[in-house]
Amino acid sequence: MAAPTCLRAATHRLLTTPVNELPLIATYLATGFADCGSILSVPQNQKKAQGESDSGLLVQKIKARITSLLQDKTVEGRWTAVILVKAIIEAGKWEIIRGCEPWVRALLAILGRPDPSSTKKLCLITLTRIFQLTYPYQTLVREITTPSLPSFITSCLNLVSVKPPGAQVRQLNKNTSLLETVLHVFVELLPHHPTIFRPFSSQIHGLILPLIGSSGVPGSLSEPGISLAQQVFISLHHCAPKNTGGEEWLKACRSTISSIHQTSDYLFRGVVEQWESVDTSLRQTSRPKNYSRPVGDDGPDALGLPSWQGVHAGGERLESLLRLLTSFLSMPTSSTVSVPLGSILDLSNRLISVTAPSSNGEDEASQRGTEFNLQIGREEKESLCAELPKLHIAALNLLCAIVESFGLGSVAVAQSCLEQTLWTFESEGGNTNVRTAIYRIVNAILPIIGPSMTKPGISSLAPVVRSACQDLLPSPTNGNADVNQPGRKTVAKPNATISNVDSFLNRNPKSPSDTERSFPILKAAAADLLPNILTFLPTEHTPPYLRTEIDRTAILTKNEAVMMASVLNPVPTTSGRRNPPSLMPFLARSYPETAGVEALLRPRMPVLMGAAKSNDLELADEEDEFEPKISTPFVASSNVTPEELTRPMNKRAYQDDVQMTDEQSTITPPAQARGPMTSQTKRIRVDESQSFTPPTSAGPEQVPAVSRCTVSEISMSVPNVDKPAPAIQSMLAQTSQSSTTTTEKTLLGNTGVGAARPEPFVVSGTSSAVMGAGAGAGEAADGSDDEIPTLNIEPDTDEEEEEE
Repeated sequence: MAAPTCLRAATHRLLTTPVNELPLIATYLATGFADCGSILSVPQNQKKAQGESDSGLLVQKIKARITSLLQDKTVEGRWTAVILVKAIIEAGKWEIIRGCEPWVRALLAILGRPDPSSTKKLCLITLTRIFQLTYPYQTLVREITTPSLPSFITSCLNLVSVKPPGAQVRQLNKNTSLLETVLHVFVELLPHHPTIFRPFSSQIHGLILPLIGSSGVPGSLSEPGISLAQQVFISLHHCAPKNTGGEEWLKACRSTISSIHQTSDYLFRGVVEQWESVDTSLRQTSRPKNYSRPVGDDGPDALGLPSWQGVHAGGERLESLLRLLTSFLSMPTSSTVSVPLGSILDLSNRLISVTAPSSNGEDEASQRGTEFNLQIGREEKESLCAELPKLHIAALNLLCAIVESFGLGSVAVAQSCLEQTLWTFESEGGNTNVRTAIYRIVNAILPIIGPSMTKPGISSLAPVVRSACQDLLPSPTNGNADVNQPGRKTVAKPNATISNVDSFLNRNPKSPSDTERSFPILKAAAADLLPNILTFLPTEHTPPYLRTEIDRTAILTKNEAVMMASVLNPVPTTSGRRNPPSLMPFLARSYPETAGVEALLRPRMPVLMGAAKSNDLELADEEDEFEPKISTPFVASSNVTPEELTRPMNKRAYQDDVQMTDEQSTITPPAQARGPMTSQTKRIRVDESQSFTPPTSAGPEQVPAVSRCTVSEISMSVPNVDKPAPAIQSMLAQTSQSSTTTTEKTLLGNTGVGAARPEPFVVSGTSSAVMGAGAGAGEAADGSDDEIPTLNIEPDTDEEEEEE
């Protein structure tokens, strides 16, 4: 439907439908107005073309109707008006926003009315969207956002909290449904308007402080809401005075670290920690602890968080604070900040060093550095061991945030992060969520320090890589199917009273089990890790058994990324060992339609052999049309290079060469060599090593293309004479009588790609008559052509013969 027609239809429905029925068609109206953005965004003072309908009147009717609905006495009218305002401002942009100031005042008034929560939530979203759309226009910011935003912040605070008389800190309302929406509003608007939020920063700080260190008020905030509260807490450093935002950020970050250490002091009282901080102010002192009381912290900590009691509450507080510290590293800041990486790594080292004991008893746990406090009861120690996995996951996510935020700048601390990760895998590798976090951080560390890792360092990664391979492979089939296979040892028949009778009722053993269909996040993290193992680790240092395990996993799981990485990073061949197999057949068989596989099997790269000469040949005709071809006469000299004699030329250039040679050649042989050339005075020898086959399409007058021609018995000197010798004239006559096309084929027949290139003509410059009395005559008599005769550049004719 055309935009004018759609706009007229939507306007007619809006004006004719009763108010109590408008919520039923609100979706239709919002969609119709959103599709008419090309009309709503047109300036009203723009001239209309002849015959074009005047849509400005319809826009005015829509605005007037929405304004009346915002002030309507019914809830249905106000609810519909809020939806239509958001749809129209997003479609009309600047043209609608510049006149929406009355709508903003009406929306703020709705927030103070006893309307349903859904209407107020829509008002918060619509007002936030209006303020967002004014960012590119400073005039609209001054006219709409700046005057309205303080009232909007106050309304948001009143919706989720109350301020008792005489109190300075607001208290959250119980069971409020608008808390997450208000936090979303603060996260979006606070970084863009820090000056307006500055008077409210203390109220916001006291409001969200109880939310960032625990699970929040029961029944009021979910886990994503806690994350939003932490983002608002970090964003408050934007409200600091000028040039002090970085100091406020660092102060809050250090307070968070101190709060985590203080919580750990009480929570880890059940173990004897071997950790000792590098910071003297954080080293454990002989703090008196009353072990008869339940574990907990009665006083406020460095951040001002309230007290907590119980192991579970302490674990929740510690996990929330670790997430808050992770958000400090991942969120953008208003200015340059100094990150205390040393303190953060010291903290993660403390948390990871506390591990749960193994099943063999406390002796092995003490060997790993974990020893229980004998003054603590069994229930508290077991509860602490149950909380450790999620604390280790939070610590690994903190290390991953460091590596991802700093990138190549984390080279100095990446190795330390990797070592702590491997310690966690050794103690908590059996936990699925822990393995997922380990795969992610190893995947983030490999591009940074992977290419520089040595063979012992790669061997330390082998358990993690093998675990990733096992997580990707399907679970083994039922053991009952392999009992009668050859080569397996016969096991004793289990007792019927203790055996699992239901295992014999597996009627579909080929169907995937529940384990294969579960843990998609774990499998995705493991699948992302294996290609980086092959790509970034030095292939020559990777153990053969580990490479075999990865290739086997890639084949069984048909993972395209892993197989492609294996093909692109082959195992280097070594002396005394046969070439390792490649996964190219499996990759081509599994993904034949993939563009990458097609490029590997049949590359489209042009042949680079002789590319420069081919380009000269292609551009020769274009040059002849604009510039005359300048050719030089043939000069019999031993200094002619093979490239000059075998350079390809086009048809016209060769004709010019032959013509110039007939007119300008002044080569005259000595007097003893005058007369027609015979077979005794010219010998043509074809090199037996060249596999040359003359073209079959040439005529009988074709000049044979030889691979090597040696003229040693009758050599030509180059005196400065005026007329050519008869022998040279006869040679040129034969050349000019032959077909030009045949000659071109002869000269260029062996210059193509894949054909044998002919050897150039080698012409000596000394006459046999001159050397007949000396050693040259003996060489001619012997018939030897191997030695190159000396060059005599002096003319061998006297003045009398020239006069004749």
